Amino acid sequence: MGVFSLYIMAKAQKLEGAVKARKRWFDVLATKDFNETVIGETPALAPEQIVGRVISVNLMNITGNIKKQNINVKFKITGIRDNKYGITEIVSYELMPAFIKRIVRRGRDKIDDSFIVKTADGKYVRVKPVLITAANTSQQIIARLRRSVKYFVVKGASEKNYAEFAYDIILGKFQMELNTFLKKEYPLRICDIRTFERVETIKPVRVEKAMKQEEVPEESDEEKESDLEEQKIIDSVKKKEESAEWAEELEKSTEKIPSENYEDAPKKGRRSRN
Repeated sequence: MGVFSLYIMAKAQKLEGAVKARKRWFDVLATKDFNETVIGETPALAPEQIVGRVISVNLMNITGNIKKQNINVKFKITGIRDNKYGITEIVSYELMPAFIKRIVRRGRDKIDDSFIVKTADGKYVRVKPVLITAANTSQQIIARLRRSVKYFVVKGASEKNYAEFAYDIILGKFQMELNTFLKKEYPLRICDIRTFERVETIKPVRVEKAMKQEEVPEESDEEKESDLEEQKIIDSVKKKEESAEWAEELEKSTEKIPSENYEDAPKKGRRSRN
């Protein structure tokens, strides 16, 4: 066998190996709660190689609801189906930072928190709620709201399995229940979950610890009166915003007022006695 023949055989074997090593594309499916919709593709030499990969998807692309465009959800591939589909589970949910910046305004308080909870099926989740009050408020109310949020989230997570807990947050059902619960404490403009993420820690917040009273000084009589006045202002603002006349009042208030003295100006339709 000549040198040329050996060269041809070596090149053929190399090409055959390259063909065998060509990567395939695998479809990635969402969870059953989202009807296992195809949310993306990922390349790999073998199906086992895609297990453990994480794919980030905008929630609007899954649900078709434009109101969900400010939410990103991450899915982790946990298994293979029919050697061509990746099965996933939800590992995180996040409100876009730009959306948070848009909803924060002057004259309101932003309340953030971060803690780890344990679901009914023994999985740990880091939850980061965000609250925005209707107006500036006292530190006592802020501490009370933060404590109530922690209690509600810890208790709610302990009563649901991870998949149900994550799905309720993604659809906003859990946030609506939380907002209803917090209305007893103070009116809120925004009540949402900024982030939740699966973690591998073993230090969750207990329900009893979440309800432990923080060392917050009692409000004085002056502070209580201030809170009452503040509540009256908030209620009046809400009524004006709900009425259709609010926009007209704003337009009228921005009109230029003549600088002349109306008392000296002649009145129309009235004749002089002289």
